[in-house]
Amino acid sequence: MRQRSLFRAIEPTHIVPRPYQMRAVEAVEKKLYDQKYPSTLGVAATGTGKTLIAGYLARRQAAKFGGRTLFLAHRIGLVNQAASSFVEMGLEVGVEQGPNYGLAANDPHAICASRDSLQGERLLRYPKDYFGLIICDEAHRSMVGSNANIFAHFDAPVLGITATPKPELGSIYKSQAFRYTIKDALEDPDGPFLVRPVFVYCDVKVDLSNLRVQGAADFTDADLNEILLPHVGPIALAVKQNVGDRTTVGFAPMIVTAQRFAAACQSLGMSAEWTSGEDPDQEDKLRRFKAGEIQVMWNSALLTEGTDIPSVECIAMCRPTRDWALYTQIVGRGLRLCPEISKEKCRVLEFNWNDLRKQLAREVDLVYGDMNIPGPDGDKVRERAGQLVRSGQEDDIIKAVERAVQDVKVEKITKALDFHIKDTGEIFRTIEWSPFPGYIAAGLPTEFPKEMKPQPASPKQIEFLRSMGVPVGPGLSKLRASAILDELVDRRNKGLATQKQISLLLREGFDPARVRNITKDEASKRIQEILDIKRGVAR
Repeated sequence: MRQRSLFRAIEPTHIVPRPYQMRAVEAVEKKLYDQKYPSTLGVAATGTGKTLIAGYLARRQAAKFGGRTLFLAHRIGLVNQAASSFVEMGLEVGVEQGPNYGLAANDPHAICASRDSLQGERLLRYPKDYFGLIICDEAHRSMVGSNANIFAHFDAPVLGITATPKPELGSIYKSQAFRYTIKDALEDPDGPFLVRPVFVYCDVKVDLSNLRVQGAADFTDADLNEILLPHVGPIALAVKQNVGDRTTVGFAPMIVTAQRFAAACQSLGMSAEWTSGEDPDQEDKLRRFKAGEIQVMWNSALLTEGTDIPSVECIAMCRPTRDWALYTQIVGRGLRLCPEISKEKCRVLEFNWNDLRKQLAREVDLVYGDMNIPGPDGDKVRERAGQLVRSGQEDDIIKAVERAVQDVKVEKITKALDFHIKDTGEIFRTIEWSPFPGYIAAGLPTEFPKEMKPQPASPKQIEFLRSMGVPVGPGLSKLRASAILDELVDRRNKGLATQKQISLLLREGFDPARVRNITKDEASKRIQEILDIKRGVAR
């Protein structure tokens, strides 16, 4: 087996990590090396510097642990982008893709590779202990088989990094090292580290009611293309009327749709082009776009991940989707800071999508999943927050969700009490939610005007709630206890995870917004995996 040679000294770098990036680096090392997890997941919002976190981990891997780092991406462009960033950070870098071979590099600190390239004979050239760390970019794509082959070949811990984690990643990544959301970036006391999205709703109505969907699947690109093509002219006009002089990225479902949008914008006197992964002129167009020679760049499935163009100030969302992850990736293209142009906001153009039953991913989904919304009222809060934003009553999506929580709470209190006294002359005090963790909580108050004091929960109710893993605090009302019990029974009938299972998974770092919807059987599998890992560490 090939022996590791001494590394060249790591060149100093002028790039200084932000506080949250350094905390992320330290959290990853703690999970992988102190707690000895075989893999861990890091979540960082689009535009918050996942590649920089990876680069600092590679620097520390070489300097602190004497090992090399393998960085995996799913597109050639992202491989080259990461390699350039690593070089800028003072690392010796090899590239593994096409005619380039990472082993040809002279004692690299890191090798950047495309997942599809590092297979077969190319993969077998590397000794199993060649790397001390594997970093998998856009980890929500880790379910792809090519990743599994690479992970299985090397004896190295794995870090997956993504902006949009999905529950199924729990089968690959056995812990979560850090989580830094859009909300975190906007409200960071050291920041903000993203610009605030501002949504503009264009008066172009597109009927999506006849689009075919199966289960939780997204719309098909072909169906969206057929629906959108008759609206190309009005949408292009709305783009012209609302972008001003802002550098804009437009998202379309297919190449032909992107081409039509670009042509329509050109006919209106705008500097517009299209590109895609199959466009032979892609690199030249993106170069001109970054240089300001093109104002509007329409694309199909190219600029949703990994593209770093901080000067983008406007997103034309012409690819309606049911997938919150895709929606977040799209909007995230415009949220990066750009001090050169004093960028403070990103304008997001939305259209009048008639979605009816389709449950489109919308603006509030950028923050909704990270705000610990009470379970039974979650859909109401999401709907109300969307109404507040779309009606113009609130232009800050974080404040919209917070206000919606209060609105739904008041509505629930009013309904639960069924007022018989029209005017009590008293104002209800602001009340906190129950200590119940928030996924099944009823959200009724503990304090009322004296004449409306509710009956306390019965001993049987309290006993049963505690047996189900619900922490019962003082002041629990009979009505509130009854609502929680109803929810528990409903979850049991649907085969969903119990409160005890939810509490355990939350303690292990699972995503609160997703845990509440997993089945009891799936939760059991995850808990068993956790127990197996801990037993393995103990041995």
